[in-house]
Amino acid sequence: MKAKNIIIPVIALCAMLYSCAMPYQSHPERETGNDACLLDSMKMLWNRLNRAGLYDSLINITHPYLNECIDRKDTLGFLYSAVFTAQAYLFMENTDSVQYYLALTLPYECLVTDCRLETISHSVKGSYSLKAELDYTAAIEHYRKALEYAILDRNISNRIILLVNISNIYYIRSDPRGIKYARQAYELSVQYETDDYYRVLGAVTYGQMLCLNGKYRESMSLIEEAERSTDHANVLSLYPVLFLTKAETAQAMGLHAIAEESYANAFKHSIHTDFGTSALICLRYGEFCEQAAEYGKAQKAWIDGIDISYRHGNMEFRGELLRRLTELLNRTGDRYMFQKYLNLYIDYTNDISEIRKEREFTYSMLQYEQFRHAKEMSDKEVALMKAKRKNEAAVFIAVIVAVLAGTMWTLLNKYRKLYRVLVAQHRNRQQEDHKIPSQAEESGKELFMRLEKLMKEDKVFRHKDISRDKAAEMLGTNRNYLSKSVNRFAGMSFPNYVNMYRIEEAARMLAISENRPALKQIADHVGYSSVSVFTKAFQKGMGCTPNGYRKKLDKTSGIDF
Repeated sequence: MKAKNIIIPVIALCAMLYSCAMPYQSHPERETGNDACLLDSMKMLWNRLNRAGLYDSLINITHPYLNECIDRKDTLGFLYSAVFTAQAYLFMENTDSVQYYLALTLPYECLVTDCRLETISHSVKGSYSLKAELDYTAAIEHYRKALEYAILDRNISNRIILLVNISNIYYIRSDPRGIKYARQAYELSVQYETDDYYRVLGAVTYGQMLCLNGKYRESMSLIEEAERSTDHANVLSLYPVLFLTKAETAQAMGLHAIAEESYANAFKHSIHTDFGTSALICLRYGEFCEQAAEYGKAQKAWIDGIDISYRHGNMEFRGELLRRLTELLNRTGDRYMFQKYLNLYIDYTNDISEIRKEREFTYSMLQYEQFRHAKEMSDKEVALMKAKRKNEAAVFIAVIVAVLAGTMWTLLNKYRKLYRVLVAQHRNRQQEDHKIPSQAEESGKELFMRLEKLMKEDKVFRHKDISRDKAAEMLGTNRNYLSKSVNRFAGMSFPNYVNMYRIEEAARMLAISENRPALKQIADHVGYSSVSVFTKAFQKGMGCTPNGYRKKLDKTSGIDF
């Protein structure tokens, strides 16, 4: 997808990512010489790859540059590389890798001040908070910080997108107070005569909030104005949410036929949007059908939305889809389907509870460390102040009477003892600070080695239904710890890790020269559900198709294939 085909004003996640792909201006006051020129070239390259939707290429090209920045101690280049890599993984719905690369930047963020970098970084963090953690509070906090930097950077396009992001967090929570942000975005798009894309984006976002505030005629007028603008603007990515907003407004006005037609158009153009928006269209259309007592259509729409959510690892509307579907199935009496989706809903609530507990634990630990550090610093300051006063008194007395020189010596010894105590405390604190991470490292490594044993000895990668949850169950752990372990010690996500073993096994079978197994047999043996899925995965991993790989082997060994 192209960058503009990824901005969806309903989902703040994808909207801001286009802003991250905007052309960049260099900051010569912060960069000098060859590093600055190279970074500017990389920014232009990242922009082109983002617009073309070549996220795999962006990651592969950026990785060597990131390592070069580390070797050269180029902090700004390193931070840009890590943030753009995290952004690319966010486009690809790979939240584990997003978390990994964002974590790399944490120790160095305070070392540079760059408005554009801060805008991108907080935008990606806000999007990650929504997609991976459903943490609206953290998301809106990051978006507001990004907006502050966009204002300092005097970037109107980024300001519009960030206002849209903030507005849409209110929108997906059905909170009408977000209308002020939508109005600002729309007014900026008109005031500064931005291109048609941003005017349509602002109009659709404002129309959504007008509808949410019960101003249906104003909303419909604005949406129809935006719809006319789409005839001559490159805004294909905005069609799904434009027609969704039109459908909701028409539904509220009692215009059933227009609403039905608009929902159909939203589904028609959903191929141009992100998976979160596709799931939202299914959710809203199901509610529309349920209101019209068309329960079969409502059930199908919600099941389709749930399928999108699980297939692409998107959690944004999963809870609401599962809740609405289980309530409907309970009323219609389909006990088998009801029990199936009720179990999924219970699993979902447990996952959300686990994420929240982990977040609360991390926050409490951070608060505790900050409190302990502040207390230690305060105690040290008090101790040093007391020692200083004693020393000053000794000097004063020594000037008055030389006889008190012995007292001065005593005070000096006390000061040295105090210093040794402080040094010992500091060393103890350092040892304590490193103790917990070391234990966590060992635990993660042990978990990864057990997973390696499952793959190498038990060949569980051959199971077609192998998943992160299934592997975690086999290992007696939870999927979050397993993901972190694979990311830390394999340097890749869990699906890519499984594919690595499958491709290695497939390559071995393709090398068999006698009684050659068919591709379907190989695909089934290594765990793929179809030849097409196997071929696609093999080509991505090896750079050629299975048949192409077999021909290369035959050519090397002198066999006339």
